[in-house]
Amino acid sequence: MSNQESKRPKLIGLSLSWCCEEIAEGKVEYDDVKLIITRTSARTPEQFEKMIQEYRKYYWFNPATRNKAARLARKLYREGKLEQPRITHGRCPKGRYPIWVTNRKKIEWKEEHPTPA
Repeated sequence: MSNQESKRPKLIGLSLSWCCEEIAEGKVEYDDVKLIITRTSARTPEQFEKMIQEYRKYYWFNPATRNKAARLARKLYREGKLEQPRITHGRCPKGRYPIWVTNRKKIEWKEEHPTPA
């Protein structure tokens, strides 16, 4: 890896489903991801797993990458690389485009009330 590549800013994803799909498809390298800020509100590992099962049915359509996308989502969750601001701050990224940013200042936010427990 060149110095220029190693100084490249890490990516911040704004959609768990789309970002995991892009990583699974090889469009984005996992090591280039700083974190993903999601619009999800899974408070427990059990809720998160239920959500992953739903994503496998309704979002990750490609059978060649569906399981890999689910594994990546679980890995991001375990490693603390998922932020769920709907739970903590009552807001979430607005829309899903762009999917990736390199700076939090580029994120458009949608204000909501915090999701109840």
